[in-house]
Amino acid sequence: MASTLLILVSACLPSTLFHSFLSVHLNGWERGDTLVFKPIVNDSISNKQVLLEVRNTTKYAYTSLLLCMECRTNNQVTRIDTFNYPITNEQGTWKGAGNIYKQSALLLYNHYTPHTEYRIWHCMGDEKVKGIESIGLHIKRK
Repeated sequence: MASTLLILVSACLPSTLFHSFLSVHLNGWERGDTLVFKPIVNDSISNKQVLLEVRNTTKYAYTSLLLCMECRTNNQVTRIDTFNYPITNEQGTWKGAGNIYKQSALLLYNHYTPHTEYRIWHCMGDEKVKGIESIGLHIKRK
């Protein structure tokens, strides 16, 4: 009975626990400009996913966006990753929804570590990347 009640209650809860976007500079995203997300997630029971989201314009000149991310927990670096974020499909069609801005998501992790700070910067060959409007972090229940 108690497990049935828990399942029914958790099914009624919204899946999004944290969702935030940080804008990059209008003239382009400089390589040294690090975006810092400090999510507060009060759910300590459910399994979670961490997704990265990108809003880009059609002025973005590449098919993917190379991103570097550093995770810090309690001021200690716990993980450093590089992600090749696809902006178009193999045929060159923009991924994501929207007319002026395209918004798409990429699953980063199938778990969430509490009190983690996410530091994200681009690691493209160009010093400045144009056509990226904002980067988002989304933590949700599985």
